[in-house]
Amino acid sequence: MKRSLEGLLDLAHFPHRRIAFVVGPRQVGKTTLAQVMLAKRKSKNLYRSWDDLEWRREFVGAPYGFLDAFRPKRAGERPLVVLDEIHKYPRWKAYIKSL
Repeated sequence: MKRSLEGLLDLAHFPHRRIAFVVGPRQVGKTTLAQVMLAKRKSKNLYRSWDDLEWRREFVGAPYGFLDAFRPKRAGERPLVVLDEIHKYPRWKAYIKSL
């Protein structure tokens, strides 16, 4: 199902290399939207959730490690990265800013 927010993100944020924060109440489809958009861009491996204990353990040792593995190989290529539930990380604002 095409979601109206997907079109807005594609037009207003991503062509201009902007970060988009998707917020809303529980169970409205935020994670589903993110996973659909990742699948369309063939970036499924760039989904991380703070609720995943294994990723949190990796994050402590190498906060940018998973991003380094997916650096674009060609100019103009921009994979989509989704950090789900990242607001639960105490220093999430500084982390996002450093990206």
